[in-house]
Order: sequence, then structure tokens, then C-alpha cells
Amino acid sequence: MIYELIAAFYVNAKDSSPRYRVPIGLRGMDYLSENGFTEDDDSMCGYVDFHKEVTEDKLVEMLPAGYDSFELDEVINMHGGYARIVVSALEMDAIDDDGDIAPRGLQIYGTLVHITGNGAFSDVVFMEGNRSFIIPLMSLRIQFRAITMFQVMESLRAFQNGHPWTFDELKDYFKDVITDYKED
Repeated sequence: MIYELIAAFYVNAKDSSPRYRVPIGLRGMDYLSENGFTEDDDSMCGYVDFHKEVTEDKLVEMLPAGYDSFELDEVINMHGGYARIVVSALEMDAIDDDGDIAPRGLQIYGTLVHITGNGAFSDVVFMEGNRSFIIPLMSLRIQFRAITMFQVMESLRAFQNGHPWTFDELKDYFKDVITDYKED
């Protein structure tokens, strides 16, 4: 079984929700048991299965070789220290042949949105039928004043509330940051 590790950063020790969440890599069950992760009593398939509270130093030690730590560095440097950091391990079902996580996705009315990763050069792909456009994740971070990929996802989910956005309206809204547009 493969698990995705996600670091949650809490500003205050008693906060019920984190200020930031950052994915930090994939690990197997052996890694979790060897490194002191504890099973969550309420875990269900697709939810937090294991967790561990760590320091910033221990968090950096957990990163897999070659990990793009851009987003993690930004979160750590945004604050003068966090009251607590909890790393959660979520069971992964969608992993491709190369061991990569499938793009994270959401839907804004009829438009599918796929976020290819949380690295500095990751793309966000908007698709409807045979049309698509791509926006660099960094551009959306700037536009939404977001630091993490998860914050960008929340900002994109806000487009689902109220106005029923069409693909063309989204393309027009983001026209200044689109890097590639295709229509077959």
C-alpha cells in the first residue's frame, strides 16, 4: 500500500484546522511503521490513516530524494515558526505506472480542472471536450494571493458558487495568464 504524506502547519497549538497544507511525497507502509506514525482511530479508505507530529527539522528529513521543496520552503519561511506540524498519511488509490500521483482535479460546471503538481513549474489544465488551456500554478498562486496548491484549489472551487461559469468565460477571466490554448 502507498500513502501520500501531507504536512499540516498549525499557527496555534489548539487550532482545529491548519493554516497551510503541503504534500511532501509518497511512502510505503514500512516507512510509516518504522518512523513512528500512529493509526488514526477514525480512519476510513481515502481519509487520514496515519499521522505523526514533527518538528521542522524532522519534516525536512522526511522528504524523498529529489523532492521539489519550493512550496514547503515558502510555507516554512512565511511564518516565524509553527506551534505544531502534523504529517498525515493518506492511502493512495490513483498512482500511475511511474509511481506518480494522478493530477488533482475538480470541476467548475462543465470544465474539468487538473493540477499536475505543487512544484514551482506545475501546470493547471482546464479542459472541456476537445478544448483546453494551461495556466502555470505559479500564476494562479499570484492571482489568488495563495501560497500552496491546496489554497489555489480552494480558490478555484469558489468559482462553483454563484455564477455558472462556462469554459469560454473561464478562458476570458484568466486570459492574461494562459500559456497554451488548444482547440481540435
